[in-house]
Amino acid sequence: ASLTFSLLCLIDNNRCSLAEKYSQCAAGQRIKEPGTSKSDTVCEDCQPGFFSKDGVNCTAWTICSKSQIIVEEGSSTSDVVCGSAPRHHYGLISSVMLFLIVICLVITGIENR
Repeated sequence: ASLTFSLLCLIDNNRCSLAEKYSQCAAGQRIKEPGTSKSDTVCEDCQPGFFSKDGVNCTAWTICSKSQIIVEEGSSTSDVVCGSAPRHHYGLISSVMLFLIVICLVITGIENR
């Protein structure tokens, strides 16, 4: 008897006694060896730096560009999430520092009178 795709046949007395669906790999894994009529699917964990949402293939994490920051770290089941780095971060800090220095000079000048 022919088997339909994605079924594993359990043999008893040289006959297919029971047909079962192949095991599915979990998220964070990939299919190392697809199932056959005589063996089940063989799964393998994704290597570090790779992820799989669907348990079929492992995909390399996204590499954020130099102008981006990592908003969320990658895992075996999810990709790295990149975001825009703050552009005026250093300008704001220097403006606040300059303002504080001017205030201190003004206070010091008033106290010295």
